[in-house]
Amino acid sequence: MSNVKKTRLSTAYHARAVMEVYQLYKTDHDVPDKRIWRKHIKPRFGIAYRTFLRYLDIQADKIIREANAAPPDRGEDDKGADAND
Repeated sequence: MSNVKKTRLSTAYHARAVMEVYQLYKTDHDVPDKRIWRKHIKPRFGIAYRTFLRYLDIQADKIIREANAAPPDRGEDDKGADAND
């Protein structure tokens, strides 16, 4: 069994928002990631530097696309189908 944790959908949305701000300011390759985090990410999102780096590694668009394409999970308590029995 692997130790890979499944990323929650809300985390993927948050990571995508962080990446959009990051890409906005990472126009020049000479700008360190820590400076972008300190001046733009931390004040706006209030996340730690380590969390910021973790969000950069998440494939948020892929997770969101897969979640939207998957049919909604219906539990065994689907009473709509048995209501007429």
